[in-house]
Amino acid sequence: MKGFNVKHYAAALARIGREQGIFDELMSDAQHVAEKIDENLDFKKYLVDPHVSLGNKKKALQMVFQDFVSERTINFILLLIKSKHLGYLDQIIKTAKDSFLTDDQVSEVIVESVVPLTVTQTKQLASLVAEKLGIKVLLRNLINEKILGGLRISIGDTVIDSSIAGKLQRLQTTINTLG
Repeated sequence: MKGFNVKHYAAALARIGREQGIFDELMSDAQHVAEKIDENLDFKKYLVDPHVSLGNKKKALQMVFQDFVSERTINFILLLIKSKHLGYLDQIIKTAKDSFLTDDQVSEVIVESVVPLTVTQTKQLASLVAEKLGIKVLLRNLINEKILGGLRISIGDTVIDSSIAGKLQRLQTTINTLG
């Protein structure tokens, strides 16, 4: 892998996302593709097989992901396949996220909910957190059915747990200390 550097690909990905205002979409698409490729080893073998033409690999990617990811993401994956660096996709995504957050002094906020937040809810919550804490925010919504309802918000090491499961756990702890 002479001359290969994860940071170069990650920086390019972050720069494109930042310049075009599509960083979240780009990261989400790339993460989705990475997860699906990792889940299906036969598909991954097909994508890295040197005997399969790049055109056929592109058709396969489009067939699998056309309804879920942008053409830009498919082209980025093809670039990694062509340069024989597909195995570094997870590292590239992580490095791009870290680079974006560091460069823009943005704090990642993880919001766990039972159902996906709507676009409006996401924007309102991100705005509220940014205003209250005086920071730039990149909000990620994770689905966690174990919380039963409400939200669990993580900002770095700080967790704000207003979930039903969290409230039940605190109630149980209180009852146990009284008894």
